[in-house]
Amino acid sequence: MSDIHAVRAGRLIDGSGGPPERSVLVRIKDGTIAAITPYGPGDVADSPSIIDLSCAVLCPPFIDCHVHLALSGTTDLQLRRRLAEAGYADIRPVIRRHLDDLFAHGVLAVRDAGDRHGFLQHYVEEPVPTGSPPVVIWAAGQTECAGVTVMVHANGREPVHTAITAGCDAIVHGCGMGRDNLERMAERGVVLIPTLQAMKAAVEQAADPSAKKLAAKALATQLEQVALARELGVTVALGTDAGSPGVLHGEAVVEELKLLIRAGFSLTEAVRCATVNGADLLGLDRGRIAVGSRADFLVARGTPAQLPRKFSYLEAIWLAGRPSPIYQKNPQRSER
Repeated sequence: MSDIHAVRAGRLIDGSGGPPERSVLVRIKDGTIAAITPYGPGDVADSPSIIDLSCAVLCPPFIDCHVHLALSGTTDLQLRRRLAEAGYADIRPVIRRHLDDLFAHGVLAVRDAGDRHGFLQHYVEEPVPTGSPPVVIWAAGQTECAGVTVMVHANGREPVHTAITAGCDAIVHGCGMGRDNLERMAERGVVLIPTLQAMKAAVEQAADPSAKKLAAKALATQLEQVALARELGVTVALGTDAGSPGVLHGEAVVEELKLLIRAGFSLTEAVRCATVNGADLLGLDRGRIAVGSRADFLVARGTPAQLPRKFSYLEAIWLAGRPSPIYQKNPQRSER
């Protein structure tokens, strides 16, 4: 027997980058979205098959295209040194905590930027413990998991030019690359992952006024470059560099959304960077709330005017058309 029900949403952000839809009915059949229609007088609000989320915004789950799961965002240098030198037995619970933090903030897929010790490969090959967050992990070098996607860390005009000419799919960071490289990226469909929150964290942690001034200037320049990328039609995907000093797993996604908005993206455009654009880059069949897609979505109580702040305090996370029993409201930060 089919499982058929519906959700009434106050607002819907579908991941396309378009304006939020008001008062919609999302019909779900066997865990898949069967229809999305305006909620009208003919729909019975108190029907047992309709779940009332009219006080909330629905949004696709997020994808963070640049994280370091084996590293903590702590600014404690001794702890960072211990983590860098630790073996798998010590790193395994660290990875699990970071996945918990990511899931608590609505992240369902990540691309890890460096698994030089093979810890993540080991982690994903182990049996999945009961209650584990359903976060999909891609580790650098595992191109067979998502097609051949080449993401290059590069800063400056010549390094970025070289990477683009070589045929990369994405540039990570890309500081100081210049307009010419952005135009090439737009022409060739190369994605930019600007990691703004890592630069903001550098400003906040600068040890002296001169260092803070330099870091602030670098952030301002990168924000201007991201604004130009938007103007030129470069696809931007969200990546936080979580695990860098001061960049916390999960929380950093919300902060990165704020910075994209500061660079000139609308709320829904920024959400597209964190959903559809990341999904397309990694070859994932997710990132959208659309007919035919799996009924996965975030529930943020309130209105779009309260976003992205309210993404830090999700009301629920729905997976395959049902609230996830793993998600707990008001997540506690595990990183110190």
